[in-house]
Amino acid sequence: MHCNTNKYASIQLDHESEERNILKAALSGYHQSIYDFKLNCLEADLCRIIMSLLGKKTLCLIAGASRGIGRAISLAIGSCLAEDSDIILMSRDKSALENVKREILRKSPGVFVYICQCDLSKPSQETFMDCLRPLMNLRPNNHYDVSMVIHNAASIGPIDRPALKLMNSEELTNYFDLNLTSTILLNNAFFQLCEKDFSTERVCVNITSGAAYHAIKSLHLYSAAKAARDAFFRVLATEEPGIRVLSFNPGPVVTDMQVEIYSRTFDSDIKMWSRDGMQNQTFQTCDYVANKLMEYLRENTFQSGLFYDAKDQLYIMQKQNQKLASEAKVVLAWDRTRDHLRVKQM
Repeated sequence: MHCNTNKYASIQLDHESEERNILKAALSGYHQSIYDFKLNCLEADLCRIIMSLLGKKTLCLIAGASRGIGRAISLAIGSCLAEDSDIILMSRDKSALENVKREILRKSPGVFVYICQCDLSKPSQETFMDCLRPLMNLRPNNHYDVSMVIHNAASIGPIDRPALKLMNSEELTNYFDLNLTSTILLNNAFFQLCEKDFSTERVCVNITSGAAYHAIKSLHLYSAAKAARDAFFRVLATEEPGIRVLSFNPGPVVTDMQVEIYSRTFDSDIKMWSRDGMQNQTFQTCDYVANKLMEYLRENTFQSGLFYDAKDQLYIMQKQNQKLASEAKVVLAWDRTRDHLRVKQM
């Protein structure tokens, strides 16, 4: 019996050819998948670069930049901005600002750093404009990708006595001049000079505190000022969608202010809390919170106007309040019989 070997050879060759085609298609699909993966990664990286508020040519004003958290933020952001960026350091202490300037330039020689010695306890729109305008005119016709102001200046207030012992109106006025009024006026002076066509993006960072929402004994004025600032910046974010507003809470940090809380508070529980946090190193360092702030600015995914902390979460009280309001269906109504605002549950 004659066997047609050519026929079987042809079948075998066809089978091998089919296998090669399948393998070729599989390899082609594999290579396409690798290509698509790399392309997706590249697109994601490009998207992050575009979204980021860092790594770009920036004009950045930092109020309260001479020490503590403000100093750490100044050093951190100096390393995160593109070359040819401008940083304005503001404080009363010119000598301390000069030291911060030297440190920034040592790490980031490609940026420009300017000193703005200014007493924020004496707020004046004209004074702030006069301080900022000459510095911003040093390089006229300079267009920036980002214009940013960081409000860090603050004081702890008269924590040596309780709320009911605050009886000096001048003391109260002076406190809120530094911790509230100056922040509002400086913010508005900055954005008046940095109009919409001044930069592609405009950013405002409000360094806030959990004390704005928690009752902490002896921190009465500090809490009130922080809460008022937060409320102001929430409204600003609503009125000005073109300005990205971040209220950032560093949490308890080892600073001169923390030492002042320990040494001056009238309340023994707060004194022990402050002492234990510093001694046991449960409080954060200035460098840590500055780097966390850089992460928020780099990712730029925060919701404008809301309160975020250094633990990478939206402030829990806001979520709790939303839940309570939703469950109870609380509404505010004017009680004409008693002539005051009352809470009514539906």
